[in-house]
Amino acid sequence: MAQKYVERMELIYGSETERFHEATQPCFDAFYGKLFYRWKRYGLAESRFRKAMNSCNSRVSMLIDYGRMERMRYLIEDAMEIFQLALKEAEESGLVEPSAQILYEMAEIQYFKGNIVYSDSLYKLSLDNFHALRDPLGEANCIRGLGNLRFRIGDNRSADSLFNVAILTFQQFGSRLKEANCISKLGDIRFLIGDHKGADSLFKAAIPIFQEVGSQLGKGNCIRSLGKIRVQIGDIQRADSLFRVAITIFQQIGDRIGEANCIKGLGDIRLIVGDNQGADSLFKAAISIFRQIGLSLGEANGIYSFGKIRFLMGDNLGADSLFNSAIQIFQLIGSMLGEANCMRSLGKIQFITGDNHSADSLISAAIPIYRQIGDRLGEAHGVSSLGDIRLRSGNVQSADSLFDVSIRIYQQIGNRNGEANSTMNMGEIRFLIGDNHAADSLYNTANFIYKKVGSKLGEANCINGLGKI
Repeated sequence: MAQKYVERMELIYGSETERFHEATQPCFDAFYGKLFYRWKRYGLAESRFRKAMNSCNSRVSMLIDYGRMERMRYLIEDAMEIFQLALKEAEESGLVEPSAQILYEMAEIQYFKGNIVYSDSLYKLSLDNFHALRDPLGEANCIRGLGNLRFRIGDNRSADSLFNVAILTFQQFGSRLKEANCISKLGDIRFLIGDHKGADSLFKAAIPIFQEVGSQLGKGNCIRSLGKIRVQIGDIQRADSLFRVAITIFQQIGDRIGEANCIKGLGDIRLIVGDNQGADSLFKAAISIFRQIGLSLGEANGIYSFGKIRFLMGDNLGADSLFNSAIQIFQLIGSMLGEANCMRSLGKIQFITGDNHSADSLISAAIPIYRQIGDRLGEAHGVSSLGDIRLRSGNVQSADSLFDVSIRIYQQIGNRNGEANSTMNMGEIRFLIGDNHAADSLYNTANFIYKKVGSKLGEANCINGLGKI
């Protein structure tokens, strides 16, 4: 089993696995030790753990490798406990270098869980330690992690800058795999802001590097991203083909997460062409894979996405049920981000069905969670949604204030589309209170932004608003 796992890692990560081979044998011994312990075969368990300890330079080193193994198996809480123990022993022994690496591993776990504030703090602590050690590669890894964080919370400008800084270091030290990963993240940013041409170019630039180092995982992810671009520009046939190519790659390397995400992409395509039954079947298949591999976060995200589709289809009852199912899993695994997203979506359902009081309560409860984890984009969306509710309820002054707050957040993180939406809503308020001059100015400002980001729907809404004046 261990040998098969190493072979799979080599297929995924290619030529940069030599150090992985050397580092992971103690990890496997520790893994089997834990397995035998659970089976109450204590003699075999003790033998494995002693072998792991003897083949490592130190107990701290063994614990780091053991924690990495648990993280790869998505046993997130177990991995976190192991890294905390390793950090304690490293600090007690005065070992700075392992401490820097442990803090980085802990930051990666918290990022995976969606705890933005905690992971940000851990990345910065690790960065300071690597800087003190004069380890530029360690620093670059932390900078890349901070870039991932900024991307997640919608601060695309900062994320772009951080990824470019990390790329320079990775290029300097010949770390081609990490360079390609950062290039693909820049592609994700371009895709998110609607620059499909720029995103397409970056993903295509990353693929040859992934091929060079033998990373099928990176190549598969980029092909999937190219498929998502084709969906956005309406090239459905090509998108379908790209998703299927990516699925083949993910199946070859045994990456069930990538496979599930591509199946979800095919489901999105079926939804676009009006095949709701086909989409339903594909989304259920994706969720089933997440359940099979025991990845609760993936399962919850899949159910949440399924709920959003039900919501868009007008099936509010079905969406409500799915969001409530997802929120239970998010709460169970401690994903505050997922929990807040579900609460906001449930609030939207209540808003659509006319229950403004419940909608207000749900979204008001989600906003502090976004603030707590540092998700500025989620906070801005929540504040803007709350403004919509207050506007419908007739509380014009509160709505105006909320839209103004959301605009400032959107401007800070560089989300132009969100800024335009809230600006247009403020124009609507000015129209309602009879201030046509201000309304005209706000509608025109929003329309200008919509043109910049290429939102035809936004432009049409602004033209409609100007027509009323």
